[in-house]
Amino acid sequence: MRSFFKVVLLLVLSITTAISAQDEEFSTPVRTAVAASIIEPTPGQRICQRQSTILTRENFVSVLGADVVDAWGIDWIVFQNTSISFDDPSKSRMMRTINQRLTTLSRSHFDDGFFDILGKFETIRKQIEAVHGLRLDTVAMAYFGRIFPATSSFRYQPKREGVQLGERIIVSQPGQPDLTFHVKTHSAGRLSSSSTAAKLVNPQELMAYRVLQHLGIGCDSHFFQRSPEDVYIATLDAGTGGVFTPFEVVSGHLGRDGDDAIGRHLTGNLIEICQDPSKLDREAIEATIADDPVAQNFISQMVNLDIVTRICRLHDLLNNPGNFGFFESSSQPPSIRVIDFRVIDDPLLRQENYDPFGGFLVGNGLYNYASSHRTMCYVLHDRPRNTRVETARNIMSSGLADSIKEATQVAYREVMEYLSQDVFVPHHAKLIPQLEEYVEALMQNVGFFFSKLHEWKPEGDTA
Repeated sequence: MRSFFKVVLLLVLSITTAISAQDEEFSTPVRTAVAASIIEPTPGQRICQRQSTILTRENFVSVLGADVVDAWGIDWIVFQNTSISFDDPSKSRMMRTINQRLTTLSRSHFDDGFFDILGKFETIRKQIEAVHGLRLDTVAMAYFGRIFPATSSFRYQPKREGVQLGERIIVSQPGQPDLTFHVKTHSAGRLSSSSTAAKLVNPQELMAYRVLQHLGIGCDSHFFQRSPEDVYIATLDAGTGGVFTPFEVVSGHLGRDGDDAIGRHLTGNLIEICQDPSKLDREAIEATIADDPVAQNFISQMVNLDIVTRICRLHDLLNNPGNFGFFESSSQPPSIRVIDFRVIDDPLLRQENYDPFGGFLVGNGLYNYASSHRTMCYVLHDRPRNTRVETARNIMSSGLADSIKEATQVAYREVMEYLSQDVFVPHHAKLIPQLEEYVEALMQNVGFFFSKLHEWKPEGDTA
């Protein structure tokens, strides 16, 4: 649908957008004038004009009556001010309110007048979505044009899923395989089908992307922006250079023929585990998987990621089988790969109150592993606690603890460099403390988890 409205906008306006590659100049697209004496309205300005014509109290009262419309609390005068951008929070909030009210009324109003005003309002919403998409295209193409050789070509494709505004960028270079980047707004950015105004980027999210990247369990990530609120995150496709299998395939969530074979290929004998905890014979299971290198690799990979998510305060990850999976190539056995997540932003989880090790011992904590796929449930929840602790000790002592610290330091420098751009300077008073708090939390969580892990003894376990 977004692609359709892009075409419509381009045909109607019939001139080329000319935008500088400088970040601060990525405002409403500036159109090339047809003649020196004519200044064409930008797509954003055209939307403001349409809002001023359609979104009036008189138009809505004529269809719904004054009592209904006035109860909405809309300041209709704001829409008449075409100098206020269509994506200004004052207009976005009222667009959202009108949408909610019209959606509710559509269940009981079927007259031509209502459908006429509803159709005009929906057209404005779709045009807004299309303009945001055009702006994203422009910013993304400018960014990738700067980091790839001039001989490269670029094309975009729609996102496959998700509510955040985004798309896929395909980079073609002579004599090399195409590269696919998945581009989306930051977690508090614009949604693809919502009038919600974007919020200031949270640098902790950018930091987490880079930490995972440097740990080798995240995808290569890139950051660029139109504004401090419209920040985009581009990640290289997880299957680049090999094959990526989402865990939703391994777990059979997609219900496709052949997925069981893929599951066995990645989890080994663990695929045979019964889902009912009361029927688990843990000694028999441990004996079965002891000499199974596939199962042992799966256990190591899952525990590794579980530790990282707890230390980095990540969620919507292991609980979401579509947000991670396994990468493998001819030269590399299956290894965990993260493609999406959220950073927990909860004041109750500041470093002085957060116990990542306690949740690990329980096998749940913030995460509902008890109801996950039987392989994950066993590895992270049902497996004997002393065995889980021993596995985690081996992983942390083999370099994960030091790797997280090193990745944190590198990621901090990279995000600080990104935030040093002029466009972010006015927001440093908020952004820098957020970033530094997260860095401090990561460092403390690593040390806390490591020490508690090595202090733990079965006889003293009270969790």
